[in-house]
Order: sequence, then C-alpha cells, then structure tokens
Amino acid sequence: MGGFVEMRERGLPWQGVTGLNLNPRIQVKVFPPVVADRAMKRLTNLCKRRILNEYQSLKKAGDEKPTAGNGGAQIIAWPGCRRAAYQLRELPPMQTPHAEQSLSILAEAPFGVATVDAEGRLSWCNHALAALAGRPLAELSGLMEAELLAGDEPPAAGIVQFEQGGKSAQRSEAALPGGQRVVYYQDVTAQEALRSERDTLDQQLQQHNTIDPVSGLLNQQAVLQGLEPLVSRSRRYDNPLSVVTLSFTNLQAVRDEHGEAAADAAVLSISQLLRDQLRWADLVGRLDNGNFIFVLPETDQPAAEALAGKVARQLREFTIPVLDSLRPEGSLGVATWQRGDDARLLIKQANKALTEAVEAGVFSVVVA
Repeated sequence: MGGFVEMRERGLPWQGVTGLNLNPRIQVKVFPPVVADRAMKRLTNLCKRRILNEYQSLKKAGDEKPTAGNGGAQIIAWPGCRRAAYQLRELPPMQTPHAEQSLSILAEAPFGVATVDAEGRLSWCNHALAALAGRPLAELSGLMEAELLAGDEPPAAGIVQFEQGGKSAQRSEAALPGGQRVVYYQDVTAQEALRSERDTLDQQLQQHNTIDPVSGLLNQQAVLQGLEPLVSRSRRYDNPLSVVTLSFTNLQAVRDEHGEAAADAAVLSISQLLRDQLRWADLVGRLDNGNFIFVLPETDQPAAEALAGKVARQLREFTIPVLDSLRPEGSLGVATWQRGDDARLLIKQANKALTEAVEAGVFSVVVA
C-alpha cells in the first residue's frame, strides 16, 4: 500500500488511500504510512464500493449524497485492507526535532558549525569549531570570524587555516534570513599534511630526474651536475672548456598564437637540430622555457664561437614543418672557462653574453 492521501475539493477534507479512481478535480496529497487514529478507524470501516460521505459529518444542508463527480470518492477495497490498517497502527510515529533538540545535535556535531551575523561576528558556534580554533568555547561568541583565521583575506569558501594551532579546514557557508549565515568547517589538517608531503616528494623526484620531459634533453639540474666535474678537470689540468647558451626568442609568440602543444612541438624540433650539431662528448640541455645550453669540453673560445655561428646559420635556414614551416628565431652567447670560474659563474657569464646577443638582433652571437 502506497500510504494515505488527503483529498480536498471546495475546501472540504477527505481521507482515503492511494490507488483510488479519484475525481480529477480533487487535489491529492500523499502522506507517509503513519496517520492519526481517526483515519485508522475510518479505514477499518471501509468495504467494497461503499461511498465515504464527509458531507454528513460537516452537516451539509440537504440530502445530497456525494458521488465521484460531486464531491465524493469511491473506495475500492483490496484483500487485506483491514489487516494492513492494524499493522500501520503499530508503526511508531514520525517525530520532527524541536529547535532546542536541533541545536543540541549541532553542538555535538563532529565538524565545526557557527552562525555569523551580517557584520561577520560569531553569534553561536559548537564545540568542534572551538577545538579547530584552539580557543575556549566561551571566548568565541561575539568575535569576528576573520580573527580566527590566518591571513588578512576575508573568510571565503575553500581551504582555510586557523590562527592558533595552525589547523586547516574546508570552509563552506549558507545564507540565513536577516543577513545571517551558517558556516561549516570540516577538519582537513591530515589531508593537507599529506598533500604537502606529496609535493615535497615530487620536488625531490624532480631533482633526481635528469631529462627534460618536453625536449628529451638534459634538464638544468643534470647539466649543472655534468658541468661541475668538467670545471674541476679544467682547474686541475688547465684544459679548455666553453659554454654556449641559446634563446629561442619567438617561442612565446608561437605559444600565444598556436597553443601549448605547438610550442612543445617547436621545442622538440629545435632540440633535435641542436643534438645533430654536437659531438658525442658535448652536453646539450634545456634550461627553461626557450633557453638551451651546450657544454663543450676541450673547446677553446674560437672553436666555441665558430660552433655558435654554425648553429645560428642552421637556425636561419631551419623550418618547423608541424607549424606551417615556421622559422625559429634565436640568439647565442658564448663563455669560456677562466681560472677562478666555477660551474655557476661560467653559466652566468654565458647568459650575460646571451642577453647582449638578444639585444643585438636575431641570430646574433656574442662572446663574453
């Protein structure tokens, strides 16, 4: 049985059961199968094709009897209707918590709850919020919500951090009448700690990774690690050592016009070109964005400058097929090791020469 219904026509109350062939003009409202004792008694007295006449109880004038088309409802009996009525009588009544009970439930909720007025002051909060804030419950009433949180930004939805104790919480809110708001805080301190630990591990993994994911060349960390023993060798045996840096100056324009995928394709094409120009003993890597570096052991300044000029000529004639034969533009800086230089200083000198080359124009080569 689907439950009881309340039928109204012309403002008069009717009660019956779902599944009836009702007058289309009758409004039907379905209730759960827990009803008043008065409705139970009515239901037990129903019989096959009997007309329920509420007009008599309302002392309607005249002898008019209700019909399906005149303010009445025809009740269709079904097997076991009397037994079902008594079973429904045994069900416990549905209860709605009073306001005091609701407040008591929220006070002991495992997540922070607070009501905030239009000015942002706490008018009520529960024990969980006091624990998150690291303050006694009695001190929170009347405080500005922003005083509980770290930072100068006004409270907003998302991850926030409390001033005292440093706990993190997911904050959300809902509007209440009169400009008030109810604010919820879910403790996510453990999740944020795991997130921070994961980010730290990612950084450590990047430090151990030696290959740039886009170009396939050595990354900056790997180039520096490979350059340091070569500098030590030059310092000990006075062997020549040079570094060449190259800037792909129109890479950002490619990214803006064609998108990130096209820019990555351009970087890969340049990387293949540079790899073909170097010896097996040379190191080639990508520093960042459109900047590349060559480490040339046993190479003095004239030889390094000649190689840089050769690369500049190759770039001038080179096109990128996947970008409608776009021509890459680049400039190069050259630096040669001198006594007293370490790996970082040598790269710094090459980058300084590269800056001057970019200012001098496309495909320029400047020696530090």
